[in-house]
Amino acid sequence: MDIWTWPLLFVIVIISLIGLYGTWRVMTLESRRQQVNDTPIAQSVKDNPISFNPIFWVFVAAGAFVFVIIMYYVMASSA
Repeated sequence: MDIWTWPLLFVIVIISLIGLYGTWRVMTLESRRQQVNDTPIAQSVKDNPISFNPIFWVFVAAGAFVFVIIMYYVMASSA
């Protein structure tokens, strides 16, 4: 196995668990409010639509992970 197989699997599992928890939370909230068809968007989400977007945070986490890997290889090759 390659050296990055386990860290990659770890990141995949963490992101999957976060997605599973988010889906489960939405499903439970949706089942609690079955009588209401639509809810208004919160003012904080209207003010900051990107900061509450989970896809954005996945890209940020993946970018940080790739940045750490690149910096590791740069530091290892310069030594």
